[in-house]
Amino acid sequence: MQRNFWFVTKNWWIAIRAAGVFVFALVISMLDWRLWSRLRSQGGRLITTYVPLAALVYVRVLFDRHADRMGRLALLVAFVYTLVQEDLIPDRLLIAGMLDDAVAVVAASRWFMGRCSPAVFERHAQYAEAWWQRTVKIRSYRRALRARGDSSDQPVD
Repeated sequence: MQRNFWFVTKNWWIAIRAAGVFVFALVISMLDWRLWSRLRSQGGRLITTYVPLAALVYVRVLFDRHADRMGRLALLVAFVYTLVQEDLIPDRLLIAGMLDDAVAVVAASRWFMGRCSPAVFERHAQYAEAWWQRTVKIRSYRRALRARGDSSDQPVD
Protein backbone atom coordinates (compact mmCIF):
# COMPACT_ATOMS: atom_id res chain seq x y z
CA MET A 1 0.00 0.00 0.00
CA GLN A 2 2.84 2.36 0.77
CA ARG A 3 4.28 1.93 -2.73
CA ASN A 4 1.01 3.07 -4.30
CA PHE A 5 0.96 6.14 -2.06
CA TRP A 6 4.51 7.02 -3.13
CA PHE A 7 3.55 6.62 -6.80
CA VAL A 8 0.57 8.99 -6.45
CA THR A 9 2.60 11.50 -4.43
CA LYS A 10 5.41 11.40 -6.96
CA ASN A 11 2.98 12.02 -9.84
CA TRP A 12 1.40 14.98 -8.06
CA TRP A 13 4.83 16.44 -7.41
CA ILE A 14 5.69 16.08 -11.10
CA ALA A 15 2.46 17.82 -12.14
CA ILE A 16 2.96 20.67 -9.66
CA ARG A 17 6.57 21.16 -10.72
CA ALA A 18 5.60 21.08 -14.41
CA ALA A 19 2.86 23.66 -13.83
CA GLY A 20 5.33 25.87 -11.97
CA VAL A 21 7.89 25.65 -14.78
CA PHE A 22 5.15 26.36 -17.31
CA VAL A 23 3.87 29.47 -15.49
CA PHE A 24 7.39 30.75 -14.84
CA ALA A 25 8.33 30.33 -18.49
CA LEU A 26 5.15 32.08 -19.64
CA VAL A 27 5.89 35.06 -17.40
CA ILE A 28 9.46 35.21 -18.67
CA SER A 29 8.28 35.07 -22.29
CA MET A 30 5.87 37.97 -21.70
CA LEU A 31 8.61 40.28 -20.47
CA ASP A 32 9.70 42.95 -22.86
CA TRP A 33 13.35 43.98 -23.08
CA ARG A 34 12.37 47.63 -22.70
CA LEU A 35 10.82 46.68 -19.37
CA TRP A 36 14.24 46.05 -17.84
CA SER A 37 15.38 49.63 -18.47
CA ARG A 38 12.16 51.00 -16.95
CA LEU A 39 12.52 48.64 -13.98
CA ARG A 40 15.62 50.50 -12.82
CA SER A 41 13.80 53.82 -12.67
CA GLN A 42 10.35 52.74 -11.46
CA GLY A 43 11.25 49.72 -9.35
CA GLY A 44 8.97 46.94 -8.15
CA ARG A 45 5.77 48.90 -8.69
CA LEU A 46 6.23 48.42 -12.42
CA ILE A 47 6.32 44.64 -11.98
CA THR A 48 3.19 44.61 -9.82
CA THR A 49 1.27 46.38 -12.57
CA TYR A 50 2.92 44.94 -15.67
CA VAL A 51 2.80 41.21 -14.87
CA PRO A 52 -0.94 41.06 -14.02
CA LEU A 53 -1.85 43.14 -17.07
CA ALA A 54 0.37 41.10 -19.36
CA ALA A 55 -1.07 37.88 -17.95
CA LEU A 56 -4.62 39.14 -18.48
CA VAL A 57 -3.86 40.10 -22.09
CA TYR A 58 -2.09 36.79 -22.71
CA VAL A 59 -4.94 34.66 -21.32
CA ARG A 60 -7.55 36.64 -23.23
CA VAL A 61 -5.56 36.30 -26.48
CA LEU A 62 -5.07 32.59 -25.82
CA PHE A 63 -8.84 32.05 -25.68
CA ASP A 64 -9.69 34.47 -28.49
CA ARG A 65 -11.14 32.77 -31.55
CA HIS A 66 -9.04 34.99 -33.81
CA ALA A 67 -5.78 33.80 -32.23
CA ASP A 68 -3.59 31.43 -34.20
CA ARG A 69 -4.51 27.76 -33.76
CA MET A 70 -1.02 26.48 -34.53
CA GLY A 71 0.36 28.69 -31.78
CA ARG A 72 -2.16 27.28 -29.32
CA LEU A 73 -1.21 23.77 -30.39
CA ALA A 74 2.47 24.61 -29.84
CA LEU A 75 1.66 25.78 -26.30
CA LEU A 76 -0.25 22.58 -25.63
CA VAL A 77 2.66 20.50 -26.88
CA ALA A 78 5.05 22.52 -24.70
CA PHE A 79 2.84 21.94 -21.65
CA VAL A 80 2.75 18.19 -22.31
CA TYR A 81 6.53 18.31 -22.77
CA THR A 82 6.87 19.75 -19.25
CA LEU A 83 4.80 16.87 -17.87
CA VAL A 84 6.87 14.14 -19.53
CA GLN A 85 9.84 13.16 -17.39
CA GLU A 86 11.86 11.38 -20.05
CA ASP A 87 12.32 14.10 -22.68
CA LEU A 88 15.47 15.43 -24.37
CA ILE A 89 17.07 16.16 -21.00
CA PRO A 90 15.47 13.94 -18.34
CA ASP A 91 13.88 15.72 -15.40
CA ARG A 92 15.96 13.58 -13.04
CA LEU A 93 18.72 16.11 -13.74
CA LEU A 94 16.89 18.82 -11.83
CA ILE A 95 18.25 22.11 -13.14
CA ALA A 96 19.05 20.98 -16.68
CA GLY A 97 15.80 19.01 -16.96
CA MET A 98 13.69 21.94 -15.84
CA LEU A 99 15.67 24.37 -17.96
CA ASP A 100 14.96 22.52 -21.21
CA ASP A 101 11.25 22.43 -20.27
CA ALA A 102 11.29 26.18 -19.66
CA VAL A 103 13.07 26.83 -22.96
CA ALA A 104 10.40 24.79 -24.79
CA VAL A 105 7.60 26.81 -23.16
CA VAL A 106 9.29 30.15 -23.83
CA ALA A 107 9.88 29.21 -27.48
CA ALA A 108 6.28 28.06 -27.94
CA SER A 109 4.93 31.16 -26.20
CA ARG A 110 7.04 33.55 -28.27
CA TRP A 111 6.05 31.70 -31.43
CA PHE A 112 2.37 31.95 -30.45
CA MET A 113 2.66 35.68 -29.77
CA GLY A 114 4.52 36.22 -33.05
CA ARG A 115 1.85 34.43 -35.07
CA CYS A 116 -1.08 36.41 -33.60
CA SER A 117 -2.01 39.67 -35.27
CA PRO A 118 -1.17 42.91 -33.47
CA ALA A 119 -4.85 43.92 -33.69
CA VAL A 120 -5.82 41.00 -31.44
CA PHE A 121 -3.23 42.02 -28.84
CA GLU A 122 -4.25 45.68 -29.09
CA ARG A 123 -7.92 44.90 -28.49
CA HIS A 124 -7.16 42.86 -25.39
CA ALA A 125 -4.58 45.38 -24.16
CA GLN A 126 -7.23 48.11 -24.29
CA TYR A 127 -9.57 45.89 -22.26
CA ALA A 128 -6.82 45.24 -19.71
CA GLU A 129 -6.09 48.97 -19.41
CA ALA A 130 -9.78 49.74 -18.82
CA TRP A 131 -9.92 46.96 -16.22
CA TRP A 132 -6.85 48.38 -14.46
CA GLN A 133 -8.39 51.88 -14.39
CA ARG A 134 -11.56 50.48 -12.77
CA THR A 135 -9.45 48.61 -10.23
CA VAL A 136 -7.53 51.77 -9.32
CA LYS A 137 -10.80 53.68 -8.84
CA ILE A 138 -12.18 50.95 -6.57
CA ARG A 139 -8.99 50.94 -4.49
CA SER A 140 -9.03 54.73 -4.07
CA TYR A 141 -12.73 54.59 -3.14
CA ARG A 142 -12.01 51.99 -0.45
CA ARG A 143 -9.06 54.00 0.88
CA ALA A 144 -11.27 57.08 1.12
CA LEU A 145 -13.88 55.08 3.03
CA ARG A 146 -11.27 53.78 5.47
CA ALA A 147 -9.88 57.28 5.97
CA ARG A 148 -13.37 58.54 6.81
CA GLY A 149 -13.93 55.62 9.15
CA ASP A 150 -17.01 54.62 7.16
CA SER A 151 -17.53 50.94 6.46
CA SER A 152 -20.57 51.25 4.21
CA ASP A 153 -20.33 50.90 0.44
CA GLN A 154 -22.13 54.16 -0.32
CA PRO A 155 -20.39 56.50 -2.81
CA VAL A 156 -18.18 59.23 -1.42
CA ASP A 157 -19.62 62.71 -2.08
